[in-house]
Order: sequence, then C-alpha cells, then structure tokens
Amino acid sequence: VARHLAARACGVARGNGHPRRRAGLLVPGQALYFAKDPAVTAVILSDGRICSGQVSGSIHHVARQLVGGAPANGWELWLYEENGRKQSIHQLRQKIKSQGKTDEKS
Repeated sequence: VARHLAARACGVARGNGHPRRRAGLLVPGQALYFAKDPAVTAVILSDGRICSGQVSGSIHHVARQLVGGAPANGWELWLYEENGRKQSIHQLRQKIKSQGKTDEKS
C-alpha cells in the first residue's frame, strides 16, 4: 500500500520507453531501495527518472540529494529486488549489456 501511495504522489504513469524497461527488467511504479539507508525508497517514473519523497530526478541526482550533496553514483547506490534479493542496479545494467538487450552507451 505504501509503495502505491508513494507512486501516486510521485506521479507514476505506465510506459516503456526506457531501455531497461523495454528489456522488461524495471517498470514504472517499481520500488528501488537506497543502499546507505534501507528505510529510504524511491519509485521509478514513466520517463526513467526516480522519485523519493519530494526529490525526483536521475538516479545520480536523487542519491546526491540523499547524501547531502556529495558526489553519488546512483548505479551503485540504488537497489532493486528480484526473487526476494536486493541487488544494485549496476548489476542489472551489466546483465543487460552482456545480453545485448540495449544500445545505451551510459
């Protein structure tokens, strides 16, 4: 229930334009978990950005805000859950690249 309320507050809409969503691995409304504080979550927005509380933006921008403005690598700091296990989205990114599911260069 809390995840759905957070998703609604962040304006989550369904869509599939982002490469990781096209690969069927991340979807709008899905929760991400902040590695430095398991109580902090974000939801994925339809345009690929994330929203945590009142902050929305790229994975890097939101992570940077959460660590007080210090440089932050969102790939390493955001976790997704798969089969009951939390893993960094960097691992997911590597999986996609190794399977050739995206032409994304970043």
